[in-house]
Amino acid sequence: MKKNILPLALLLWCSFSVAQQQSGHKHLFVGGQLDFEQDFLLEWMGLQNEDRNYTQGLNLSLYFDGRSNNWLFHPKKEKPINQYAYSPTVFSAQLAAFTPDDLQQTEPVVGDRPYSTVFMLAMKNGKMDVINSIYTQKGVYIGAIGIDGPARHLQTKVHKGMNDGNTKPPYNPMGWHNQISNGGEPTGMYSFNKSTLITKKRLEAEREMDVHRNPPAWNKVVVSYDWGYSLGYLTQASAGMNFKYGKLELSNWATGLFNNLKEIANLTGTMNMVDPDSRAYNYYRREKRPELYFFASLAPSLTLYNGSLHGGFRKSAYRLDYDETAFLTGQLRFGLAWTSRWHTLSVYQAMKAPEMWNAYSRLHHWGGVSLGFFCGGGGGERPEKLTGSAPR
Repeated sequence: MKKNILPLALLLWCSFSVAQQQSGHKHLFVGGQLDFEQDFLLEWMGLQNEDRNYTQGLNLSLYFDGRSNNWLFHPKKEKPINQYAYSPTVFSAQLAAFTPDDLQQTEPVVGDRPYSTVFMLAMKNGKMDVINSIYTQKGVYIGAIGIDGPARHLQTKVHKGMNDGNTKPPYNPMGWHNQISNGGEPTGMYSFNKSTLITKKRLEAEREMDVHRNPPAWNKVVVSYDWGYSLGYLTQASAGMNFKYGKLELSNWATGLFNNLKEIANLTGTMNMVDPDSRAYNYYRREKRPELYFFASLAPSLTLYNGSLHGGFRKSAYRLDYDETAFLTGQLRFGLAWTSRWHTLSVYQAMKAPEMWNAYSRLHHWGGVSLGFFCGGGGGERPEKLTGSAPR
């Protein structure tokens, strides 16, 4: 069954997005994305499945017209207002699960990572400073930790399909009743991220080209850096470097840079405030070409509190002590991505530095697949002159 999931998702993904494209209408709903992360995906990549720590994640995102839904920004207060483009507003549901290494133990594995379930509903807004190539994103999350059922059932079902009656790894998890805040308690988080394009001279030069006579070159390198923080269930600060190489559209440079469960925002679909008589207008409004590229990111982080490790207000059977916590961690991610005008697909591997400093300290890695589609229609049709745009 598990081998049929991705082909079925691909079929639905293509069918729905093509149908939306052919409708030819502008919609408040402009796209969506499904992200799936699991240890067993490493086996499909020919790598070892360790099945521990962060064991699975599922994220469903829906994108809506960003110009009319920016609750976390204040467009009317921006000066100059026409310097900014607002990406689609993201509404998402996210489920993440964490386990210790020994899944057959029914008692807490003291010193190892506790079992934990995190479920969140999120809203995110993004803003692009077109002149300075800076992308800012804010997010608000409301959810619960410790809810019984979804993560346990999903992990058990996956394992039963692979372990020949629980006779070989990955074994059925037997300790979910020991998870952090078992039974559930409310939680929340606020996030802020800012990304800056380092290789922006190439983008600035492309905006001033006559793209009809001289189409932009294909093979390119994109380098950016970002920093951000979150407050609440996960209280941490982070910074990172991002690298892309391949057949790239530079106007898409900020796509999918944020968080473990990344979002793909159709930023170029909102770049319609540019002066319609300028070359920059032609650059942003031309039909986009498919992309195929390698990407990598490295992001160290300083974590002060992690609800899935340290617990919340509700009593837990076991939680990790602060004196065993690795507060300085980091994550490396790399993979391949393909985009068309209406679809996105990425396959990647992620590695994370140890979260504990004790006998259970270890690196962890997992695989991920992300599918996205766009219907068009984001941002409306009203052109406005962009301050500082390319010469006419």
